[in-house]
Amino acid sequence: MREEMEVPFGLLVCADKRRSFYGRAGWKLIADKLFFIQNGEHRSLKTSVMILPLSTEVWPSGEIDLRGLPW
Repeated sequence: MREEMEVPFGLLVCADKRRSFYGRAGWKLIADKLFFIQNGEHRSLKTSVMILPLSTEVWPSGEIDLRGLPW
């Protein structure tokens, strides 16, 4: 992601029981909620949302809204 896509962060949605696995690989849990739209309804995701810092940029605070399906 860092070299080919040149993005400042990776975003990961994973099961809570996998947080420690990804945490050991450098992923950071973010406390902000992640919203999505499914069947025309605005919903919040009830699982772990993590980022992988790939640059010196700071992750912005606030909510994440995918404005579509969560996959």
